[in-house]
Amino acid sequence: MKAEGLAPFGEVIRKAGVVFLVGERGRGKTTLLMKLVGILRRRGVEVGGVLSPRIVRGGETVGYLVRDIADGREEILCSLEPPGFRFRRFYFRPEGIEFGRRAILGATKLPVLVVDEVGPLELTGRGFAPALREALRERVGGSTIIAVRPGLLGEVGSAFGIHGARIYRI
Repeated sequence: MKAEGLAPFGEVIRKAGVVFLVGERGRGKTTLLMKLVGILRRRGVEVGGVLSPRIVRGGETVGYLVRDIADGREEILCSLEPPGFRFRRFYFRPEGIEFGRRAILGATKLPVLVVDEVGPLELTGRGFAPALREALRERVGGSTIIAVRPGLLGEVGSAFGIHGARIYRI
């Protein structure tokens, strides 16, 4: 996606509130968020939270990392193989989830908080859900950008008490 595709996000730095970035798996939500984080930083905007880039081997997604936007450190979030607890097709590593939660909570007071992504695991109350709930309660001002798949948008809004969010589809 070219930089002009990021133009609608200009208001993210001018207008507080929640923004849902909505797209199917593999549509480029994480890539767009990486570009947006870079642009915001170049403009002097503090950004924190998590990105969840894929781990790809032989053209197949075999897992996901969780990256702390503030310092670039990464942990394995989930993979096709243990260790971790099984949820759907992946094994989620508790240490990766905890790492992501700390990154989200550490960004609560920043102008822009990014959570990539909120999915079925969070709808069960696990994953990043506890940290996101706490961050949303504590945030005063600022923008929160949440990546979500289209089929989960309504459930995520309801589960986290998010109403009147701006929605960008890719």
